[in-house]
Amino acid sequence: MDFELSNQPDHLLLAKLCTIIIEKFNGKLLSKIADFDSVYIDFEIENFLITLHQQTFIGIILFPTNLKESMPEEILFVKKLGQNLLKYT
Repeated sequence: MDFELSNQPDHLLLAKLCTIIIEKFNGKLLSKIADFDSVYIDFEIENFLITLHQQTFIGIILFPTNLKESMPEEILFVKKLGQNLLKYT
């Protein structure tokens, strides 16, 4: 389950969302991986591991880092966080 924050890639919006996650939601930055057309940024928030992902063809999405093994409470957390982050897009 992922949550779409933008249907277009936007480096400024991605940076803004990272700042908001850290400052407003007390997110801890765990890692950032970037290549020529995508960026994966992992955070820990309230003991949940989430990934903010930007890709040229899909835009910006949010999902549980361990997507295949995610628990229902992780999916619910991502949905709530995504709804909060939409206010800033």
